[in-house]
Parts: sequence; C-alpha cells; structure tokens
Amino acid sequence: LMPGRPVPARVAILMPRSAQMWDAKDIEIPNQIYDATNTRPWTRTVDYMAEVFGLYTALQHVNIPTDFFDEDDLTSVEALSRYDVLYVTEPNVPTESLDALRRWLHDGGVLVTVAGAMQADRYDEPSDRFTYPTGITSNSGAVCVMAADAATQAGTFDAFAVVSDVTAHRGETLYAFDEQRPAVVATRIGAGRAVHFAFMPGMSYFRTGTFAQGRLPEGFSRVLRNLIAMPVWQTGVRPPVMVDRPFVETPLLLSDAGAVVTLLNWTNDPIDAVRVTIDVPFEVGAVTSLKQGPVESRMTDRGLSVTLPLGAVDMLLLHPAD
Repeated sequence: LMPGRPVPARVAILMPRSAQMWDAKDIEIPNQIYDATNTRPWTRTVDYMAEVFGLYTALQHVNIPTDFFDEDDLTSVEALSRYDVLYVTEPNVPTESLDALRRWLHDGGVLVTVAGAMQADRYDEPSDRFTYPTGITSNSGAVCVMAADAATQAGTFDAFAVVSDVTAHRGETLYAFDEQRPAVVATRIGAGRAVHFAFMPGMSYFRTGTFAQGRLPEGFSRVLRNLIAMPVWQTGVRPPVMVDRPFVETPLLLSDAGAVVTLLNWTNDPIDAVRVTIDVPFEVGAVTSLKQGPVESRMTDRGLSVTLPLGAVDMLLLHPAD
C-alpha cells in the first residue's frame, strides 16, 4: 500500500466558492447555514451545495471515481483537460473562465449543469454569457416537488427542489417531463457536449434513500442514479475497476510492486458473488484476496476479471507476472 498511488479520475464536480458569498445576502442574521462545520452536508446548507453531495453520492454508488475541481482552475485549459466530464451546480461562476471552458468543450469535454447553475457572475450580476458556450437557456426555476415521467427508457422519478423551464437549446431533448417540458437536454459544441438537467438530480436522488439507525443508507432510485451517470457513460469513460452491481466501491492503488484494489460493500448484506474487472498497465501473474486467499482470474477484452464473495470489505492484491 505504501508506494501506491491512485489512478487519476476523469470526472470532476466543481467545488462552489463564488456563490457562497451571496448565500444569505437578504438575511440580516444568517444562522441557517452551517457549511464551515457541517458534518451532515444534506442539511443546514444551500441547495447547490446539497446538490454537490447528492451528485457525488450517486457517482460513488456506480463506482465512478470523481474529483472536486477548484474554481481557480476553471481559467486553465490544461487543468480542465485532465477531465472528460465536469458537473457544475453553483449559480455564480467567474466570467473569466468562459474562454477556457469553451475551448475545453470544443476539444471534447462534457459540461453537465443543473437547474440554476451558471446563472450569474461572481458579483451576483445575472448574466446570459454562460449560455453562449452551451446554447442552453433556462430560467432560474422555482422550488417544487413534481412527479416526472422522464421518458419510457428512463422511468419515473420525483424531481425535487428547483425545477426550471428550458426556454431554448440548440440540441436534443434526451428526457422530458411531458411534451412541453424538457427534463434533460444536450447540445454538441465542437467535439464536446453540454448536458443540462432542468431540475436537481443529486438532491432528488439523495432524498430517495432510506435511512435507519445502525444501517447504511439504502433504497436509492436506480432511475435517477443512471440519469446522473449517463453523461459519463455516453463519453465512453470507463473506471479502471468495474463491478457488476451498484454500491460496491473499488479504489485502486498502483505501484511498481503491483496493484491493490480495495472492495467496499456499501450495501447492508454480504454479496455471494461480485464480478470485478480491473484494467492495470501490467501483466498480472496472480491475484490474492486478503479474505479468500488466492483467487482465480481470467483476461477479458475489458481487463482482468475476478469473481468472489464480499462481506463488508476486502482487498485484492495483483501481483505482476514474472
């Protein structure tokens, strides 16, 4: 473990900063927000921060490694180029980032926004300049809860919190609430793509979970989880470790001595058999489980495949071939 280094993520969520200045501008004594010391990021916060938590939770549940992207790096094409997909939730984004974002999109990046995102600059001045790179225009939305049939291939879910109207877009409607109200739209920009959710999928996803004392959260919406991950899957980005079921996380460490995959079972029950497919830059000679001992493996077109039972946690040691 000591010399191991994680494989860089290809997906990131912008960590909001400029917007935080304006969270409580109309409240004389703002004591409702506890972001600085909040250990429960679903509560005592603002919607776009809760959305960050919800998106990250959903991406973790489908085992997509995700970084948090610093707002300062939005002006750097080099920093953006490390990622294929960037999720943005905050309403206030510096306008000086537009040139780099536009170039990144034209070079093949995928920008994912949610209701209310990128509506104003860092000084809280409403701006439509953010619609130029994407061609997507929407209003700021209203707080509501609505049942939404997001097309037959997506299924039914509740769109929670801010739900906005997409007033214009140059692309296609991927999913719709009904014939008049797009739920998810996408447009091509050069080699890249902009995807916009007309609601807050992360908040909607998190509230579908069941929380009971002494148990891990469970029961999250498969439909919303797949919608949130859809922009990543459509780019063809593949995690270095894939599993055949949700709620199993697989951080990978690489070193000259081999690799270690940690298997984290976020369900509440042991799994009889989980199939793990691992893509590593060396020929694997043997695989050892800390719980099961030596395990059989086989090569597939997607990498090394291992199937084993999983309790709460295990580690797979991948030894290089001699």
